Amino acid sequence: MKVYSWNVLRSNRRVREMLEYIRTLDFDVLCLQEVTEVMLSGIQQMPFHVAFHVERVSKRSRNKSGGKGVVNYAVIVSRHEITNHHKIEFPELLRTFNSNLFEFGFSLIKKWESMSNLGSVYVDILVDGKNVRVFSVHLALWNPKTRFKEFEYLLEHVPPASPVIICGDFNVLEWGPIKILNWFLGSSFYEATPFYSEREIFEGIFSENKLLNPHKSQITHAFSNSQLDHILVSQDFKVHRAWVEKDSHGSDHRPVGAEIQLL
Repeated sequence: MKVYSWNVLRSNRRVREMLEYIRTLDFDVLCLQEVTEVMLSGIQQMPFHVAFHVERVSKRSRNKSGGKGVVNYAVIVSRHEITNHHKIEFPELLRTFNSNLFEFGFSLIKKWESMSNLGSVYVDILVDGKNVRVFSVHLALWNPKTRFKEFEYLLEHVPPASPVIICGDFNVLEWGPIKILNWFLGSSFYEATPFYSEREIFEGIFSENKLLNPHKSQITHAFSNSQLDHILVSQDFKVHRAWVEKDSHGSDHRPVGAEIQLL
């Protein structure tokens, strides 16, 4: 089966192009992040099984009538029947003096939006008569401790001794110069230095939970020079190949794909 994960970028204006890409893509399961209401509506009109949950609310974009702001969704699109779906609600972000100052400064030039209501979605699908749990998740671009905590929340929903696929944008910053962003968003100074390896810690967590990261060392996000996007699979699967698509279709992330076989 072929599995894809893609952060489509909430400000991406090439919606028609993205929808056409999804419509013609050869996939069994496609996990999406930062999906707008307009794009979600287009996906729901396709002949696939679809599940979604609020991923975040951008509070800066509140309307004059006091609306809650712009909503983005974590979405799972499947050619297999979805037998069950649930949401995961992450804790609110812990804000510090540094992060408040960062949010205020960048909001003035409209390069950052304060977020709330962070969440994710997972489904159960039937593959060759077996129940497979699939997650679409977007860990916060905040600081490593927040991402570790959110991933722990996710792991609480992983069933024991059952095939699992975890897809999404984990925002694990690997390139030394970009790690200073961690400090602006509430981390310790050490976690913002090039010497700190969030990747190494996450890989240890993956290993402890018997999850394979077939895209390790592949760059999925050019600006951060990092593997932000993941397709993790349990040991119930054999990975035949894993790749990063060449065209991002207007997103800052390129879609990642993996061909896997249920053992």
